Amino acid sequence: MNEFPLNRRQAVSATLVVLLSPVVGLSQQSKKSEVADDQTGLSAWVDVYAEIAAGHDFRLRNELDTKLEFQSKPIQVYSHPSGLAGTHGAFFVWTRAGRPQIIGSIWSYDAANDRRTIVHEFDSFALSPVADIAIAQGTWKQQHIVVPKLVPEAPPPAANARARLSQMKAIAQRFEGFTTSRKPEVQLRMLARPVYQFQAGEGEVRDVAMFCFFADWDPEIVLLIESSMTPEGERWHYSAGRFNIVPMWLNYDGAEIWRVEQEPSTGITFGDPEGPFFAVHDVAARPRRAPSKQEEK
Repeated sequence: MNEFPLNRRQAVSATLVVLLSPVVGLSQQSKKSEVADDQTGLSAWVDVYAEIAAGHDFRLRNELDTKLEFQSKPIQVYSHPSGLAGTHGAFFVWTRAGRPQIIGSIWSYDAANDRRTIVHEFDSFALSPVADIAIAQGTWKQQHIVVPKLVPEAPPPAANARARLSQMKAIAQRFEGFTTSRKPEVQLRMLARPVYQFQAGEGEVRDVAMFCFFADWDPEIVLLIESSMTPEGERWHYSAGRFNIVPMWLNYDGAEIWRVEQEPSTGITFGDPEGPFFAVHDVAARPRRAPSKQEEK
């Protein structure tokens, strides 16, 4: 069984595969062929990841009769075949009335005997615990939830939808993410655009946008900005989730506003089974090469 690396996904976006350094001496045609093979292989694996993600029947404990809505299109794909045992994966979202309830990363890395270990990694932003669910050889028994908090010194949500999106982007820019995955302290990079957004126009939550903080192209922290009602009227709130077991934190206008400490891990699972963050290794679950769509036919 592979030893699970502390910094588990040293990755780059699938869209940047063409930027990987070529092997010296290859012809231009060989380089193009190699890039095409990488992209085709990754595409096949993304299909595998989507199939695995769709198989998870997530429900909230207080709404057992209703499945959360699985969004089949990944919000982020990442790949680095030459680093960290050929790691690559995809992020997916499960929603309720448009609001993200669970963010999930299905990813894999090389294992023994020409196979790959699949990892199922989740963080819940639901306001009710997820119902107990078996995931590979582990069981998620969430008891604790992430409670949205008011964004300090933020203006009330604007009346215009476009203006509200601009507000969410501006609020996200006031956050800075940090981790200790490689050094005593590493500042993460945040994409200015949201990886997911939803604007309902009415209901309990009118607007929501999700932003990611990256180590290279590996999402480490997920930040949710959303508008919801308070006794004082509609206000902006934030929630944060982790996708690594190491300590990490967020600053807002230069002051720490959110922090999580080291998570427990075993040979199979990592994260507290009763917490909002939980993951399971499905050890040596798949052959190293994913079948193409033509081969499946």
